[in-house]
Amino acid sequence: MTYWSFSKGIIFLVLCTILFIGPVEYYSRMRDIIKNDTWYTITYVAIFLLSSFLFGCLIYFYSRD
Repeated sequence: MTYWSFSKGIIFLVLCTILFIGPVEYYSRMRDIIKNDTWYTITYVAIFLLSSFLFGCLIYFYSRD
């Protein structure tokens, strides 16, 4: 295991953590700000889809090597 692949794994874990904790944190904060349930559900779904897309791009990028 080379140094680059090890550091790449660490970066991957950090990005995955950000992508999956971020929307949950956003959801809990926006629930307090936006009282309209429909809007904050729509924004949460949009952010979840975006983070899922980015996660898929990350997997594709890291599996190419």
